[in-house]
Amino acid sequence: MLTNSSSHGNGAPGSTWILDSGASFHVIGDSRNIKQFTHFDGTEQIFIGNGEGLSISNTGSSTFVSPNDTGTTFKLHKLLHVPSISKNLLSVSQFAKDNSVYSPLELIFTDLCGPSHVTSYAGYTYYVSFIDAFSRYTWIFPIKSKAETISVFQNFKSMVELQLNTKIKSIQSDWGGEYRSFSSLLASFGISHRLIWPHTHHQNVVVERKHRHIVDLGLTLLHHASLALQFWDYAFTTTVYLINRLPTTTLKFVVPFVTLFNKESDYHFLKTFGCACFPLLRPYHTQAQFSISRVFVFGLFLISQGLQVLVIIW
Repeated sequence: MLTNSSSHGNGAPGSTWILDSGASFHVIGDSRNIKQFTHFDGTEQIFIGNGEGLSISNTGSSTFVSPNDTGTTFKLHKLLHVPSISKNLLSVSQFAKDNSVYSPLELIFTDLCGPSHVTSYAGYTYYVSFIDAFSRYTWIFPIKSKAETISVFQNFKSMVELQLNTKIKSIQSDWGGEYRSFSSLLASFGISHRLIWPHTHHQNVVVERKHRHIVDLGLTLLHHASLALQFWDYAFTTTVYLINRLPTTTLKFVVPFVTLFNKESDYHFLKTFGCACFPLLRPYHTQAQFSISRVFVFGLFLISQGLQVLVIIW
């Protein structure tokens, strides 16, 4: 619980805020705390614990003076005015977005997706994703079984901590079977484990939206290239590579790669997924039948900036 004891900004004196990790928006009952006031004409309601729906009167934004430092003012966007609510709710996730409170690897969202109804060409049926809350940079790892989740995380942890020269502070996941053994492992590393309560999908909105984005764009790549679904692992890893290098509204149209690594990304080597190319193989094969091959661009080598290809020998 936070108490705003001053009248700095537009906060009403003595206003109290209850931290809510499950709320998607800030909710307030006193209109004096709102600036950039806009009347709400929609029919949506706020539902509280007993199932009662509360009407939204207005929307807007406000500011919040830090109880620990009166010289620090925090921003509150997506503020809903609900006159009948008895307590002001401060959405933890929205507050983090409003004020950029995370640092690299301070919080990592993770989720396991699958099983796919189509086993990939390489034998994968799942993929595990990791998303940095600070930059929204995403890592994806196709796996063949849920049992690989922990070993994949350990490899991921070693890789990102070495590359970024900082430690993972917190991991957020659901309580699926593959993550139930995570708590003891994370405790051994000094990493806190934030759990999503069952049947509260809104608390896991970051990874769920990212999953839809990956699947939608990955299937689009496959369709455009006229490729079978069994190549979804190549399409999805390529999709994540591209998403990490595209501006996002979450970061006010800044690129995740630039945000995390503080350098510009190179786009010059990119090729159309699934396009045909004809490399010269004669210097490497003396036999005539191997002199010319038709290959299809299937993905990207993320370290060397090379291209993964499917080779069809003519």
